[in-house]
Amino acid sequence: MVEWMRWLHLGSAGLLIGVYGLLAWRWGTRKKTAFSAFYRTLAQTGRLILLWEYLNGFILFNSYRLPVSGWHHYASLLPVAVILIFQVLPGLFDYELDEKGMRQMWLAMLITVATISMAGWFC
Repeated sequence: MVEWMRWLHLGSAGLLIGVYGLLAWRWGTRKKTAFSAFYRTLAQTGRLILLWEYLNGFILFNSYRLPVSGWHHYASLLPVAVILIFQVLPGLFDYELDEKGMRQMWLAMLITVATISMAGWFC
């Protein structure tokens, strides 16, 4: 069971990198057209996968006591900071992100998930 959860953790991290990369690319190449239902659904799916990733990592570390680098734990806070900066704070001040801001948010999420993966893999 533990090995299965470890592979799911790695697979969902790779899936997150793919989803965030696709969303960053799509927002970067968008030509003032309406965002399709597919990409809105993909964004929501990315949020659910991120939530699953946190839950899975929490279970692996706390329940099964699998060792992981401290850097991996600290880097895991980066997506929370990105969400705070790009979604929570603008919502508090009644500001909506423009296309450039959305592209930067998805690119930042891509970079943070890649950073977390590298911190878990190499540190």
